[in-house]
Amino acid sequence: MFMLSLTSLFTLKNHEASAISSTISISQVYGGGGNSGAVYQNDFVELFNASTSPVNITGWSIQYAAATSASWHSTTLSGVINAGDYYLVQLYSGGAIGLTLPTPDAIGTTNMSATEGKVALVNNSTILSSACPSSISIIDLVGYGTTADCYEGAGVAPAPSNTESDIRASNGCIDTDNNSSDFTKGTPAPRNSSSIPNLCSSTGISPILHNSEINMWSNQNKFFIDFTNTQVVSAIIEIHNLLGQLLSIEKYNKNSIYIKEISNDENAYIIVTVVNEDKVIIKRMFLQGR
Repeated sequence: MFMLSLTSLFTLKNHEASAISSTISISQVYGGGGNSGAVYQNDFVELFNASTSPVNITGWSIQYAAATSASWHSTTLSGVINAGDYYLVQLYSGGAIGLTLPTPDAIGTTNMSATEGKVALVNNSTILSSACPSSISIIDLVGYGTTADCYEGAGVAPAPSNTESDIRASNGCIDTDNNSSDFTKGTPAPRNSSSIPNLCSSTGISPILHNSEINMWSNQNKFFIDFTNTQVVSAIIEIHNLLGQLLSIEKYNKNSIYIKEISNDENAYIIVTVVNEDKVIIKRMFLQGR
């Protein structure tokens, strides 16, 4: 599934790159925990299930090595990641600087570099044994920073910092097996198994949601919800940020189209609780700012 540096080109796992991850991937990496100016007190690795089915990761591991090192450090994982859910692995803290992470799903003590290193998701707990390992047990790998000697695709993910993490595109849905294009650096936004799910469509973008009661879609930085020609009596519309914090809440009546705009640099979720004559339907949709 992952591409190594050119010197290891012929020891690749035999998987084709695809526009959407079919299983669990590394969706965010942050190594500045507790350092000077840090946003969060702990390093962390975030996982995401882009598939349509739950995945049991009991016995799997997150493994880290310094940028050019062959020495890997492991944190064992357990539990099930449901479709569209995240999984937060809390790691080392450099001090009491920054925010406390959301409740982690796994805890380790690995001290990650803030700017360069290698992180592997492995489907067992066997410690990797070379600087750029080739193993069918490696589910995903991220090499970040300019000196990392092992990575997927044409190049490394960008160098993060004490104030930035590397974040996978489309909130985890995009996986083209190319670290340099799949990741961008930005403000850390750790998500755990209690965060709002992000269900991916076949194109790797969070989906338009439809049902017999309402029609929801997005265009650039606007939500649209069509209540016309439905049996909807009323609806409660909530907008949340990536941390699950409520940004706004409104009540909307039937026989109309609701439009909500978010700022160009904001990512948000919309949660619609629809009250019909005989039932309640809850729908969620993600909207990514431009």
